[in-house]
Amino acid sequence: MCRRRKQNLLGYAYPFCKTSIIRMAVILNMNPNDEVEAQRRVDEAIATGATKIDLSGLVIQRLPANISSIANLEEIDIRSCPSLIDIWPVIHSRKLRVLLCGREISDAYKSSEKYILEDIRPIKYLCNLEVLHLHGCNSISDFSPLQDGSVAQSERPSARRLTR
Repeated sequence: MCRRRKQNLLGYAYPFCKTSIIRMAVILNMNPNDEVEAQRRVDEAIATGATKIDLSGLVIQRLPANISSIANLEEIDIRSCPSLIDIWPVIHSRKLRVLLCGREISDAYKSSEKYILEDIRPIKYLCNLEVLHLHGCNSISDFSPLQDGSVAQSERPSARRLTR
């Protein structure tokens, strides 16, 4: 969280820290077509009754709101989505077993991308979640949603595992 504040030319205070700089850099690289593509994939998954959705590699800030409308959704792949900051729409996906965020493990030493996902509180509502992949999500500071044992297997940025 940013504690320092700077003033712009008009005198308005704004947070200034490394995290906000990274966020702005990622947001400036966003492609509006990726948001449209994410929505298209969700709509297709709803129409076909898919159990898995792959949104990996898309530069999106938020998951489409209707992702929880995929009735039998068991797996969401949102790896390689460095600008993703909001995963709250998944809380209504009661059958979700696998949530893959962050970067591919094979890309861990190749990529300098910063992943800005900070809030993993929504996972505490996923009672069937078995696998949570957070490799490279170094902005997460609160791991308390994992402490209740609701996730059977989890990969933190430090690659430690939690079990029930």
